[in-house]
Amino acid sequence: MWECQSGGCNESPRAIHRCHYPQRRIPEDFEIDANNLPITEGKVHFIRQVKENETISVLNEDFDVGESLAHEYVWATIDTKQRQSMIYYREKNEEEAGLIEIYDYKIGENVKIFEEKF
Repeated sequence: MWECQSGGCNESPRAIHRCHYPQRRIPEDFEIDANNLPITEGKVHFIRQVKENETISVLNEDFDVGESLAHEYVWATIDTKQRQSMIYYREKNEEEAGLIEIYDYKIGENVKIFEEKF
């Protein structure tokens, strides 16, 4: 059994979490139009394998990696606020990935400021 740090209750980690952290719930009248979701400021990350032609595909768009990395994996990030796509590669035995390419990323609609509502 797990032991609760604050009270000594013998509960599972999930039960302890529920006991000590308030649960946030979506209001019952909350509705979302799945056909009209806005793009908000933020970053979206993708891991992609580089094709033989040294490109990767992200959201049906091809990006030239610009280095001889065929069959290697890269990390692509789309920054909707900056309207950029960045591609990173981490060499074997390296702790951090290095930036290898930056592209302008066109978004065909307004990008909204992220609002934390809950």
